[in-house]
Amino acid sequence: MTLAFIGEVEDPISFTKIRDEISFTPFTMTLSYLSYFPDRKNSKLYWLGIDPCEEVIDLQKRLTDLLKVNHLPFHDKPFLPHISLSRKTLRDSPLIIDDLLPITVKIDTLYLMESIPYKNTRIGIPIK
Repeated sequence: MTLAFIGEVEDPISFTKIRDEISFTPFTMTLSYLSYFPDRKNSKLYWLGIDPCEEVIDLQKRLTDLLKVNHLPFHDKPFLPHISLSRKTLRDSPLIIDDLLPITVKIDTLYLMESIPYKNTRIGIPIK
């Protein structure tokens, strides 16, 4: 789940310091439905939506507040809590995973991820 999209930066050290300042009590959230954003060339970006979760909203707000106070750039747009599943997905039929939902997950760690090129898309890897 992306809490704040940072974009390209030369040195992630200041962002890792912000991440390390944030502490929270582990919590659970429930992934309850599948949706998608239209992507380029008739492809779709599939994602899982979560049930309302104050802990996620609070965590995202604390993170973006710290980024603002420290004058660190990020894409400050409305937050839609979701878990991205796939990008640039082309399918002849809709993706159906209703039998798998809902899924309850425990959140106990905040990661800073780097998006790197992989084949025809990008993948995220954690930054230590």
